[in-house]
Amino acid sequence: MKDRRVPATRKLLFLGSVAGLLVVLLFPDVVSETFLSVIMPFVGTVLGIPIDAGMDWVAFALLLVNLLRFFPEDLVAEHYKTVFG
Repeated sequence: MKDRRVPATRKLLFLGSVAGLLVVLLFPDVVSETFLSVIMPFVGTVLGIPIDAGMDWVAFALLLVNLLRFFPEDLVAEHYKTVFG
């Protein structure tokens, strides 16, 4: 994100996409957990986190890696080599 060779619009598209994915991923769980814990406390504490939540996070991670396509391939490769040697 600090690389000046990448235009600000691409950085904003990347961050906006990540934020949108997080909202879609977290918002339904926040609403259901709030509803179940506040309005129906006995049911909320028994049910906890849904089983499919793990799959949601795996899908989020895969999408996040694919969002790196917003950036030029050579710059991503350069930073990958820097981070992972």
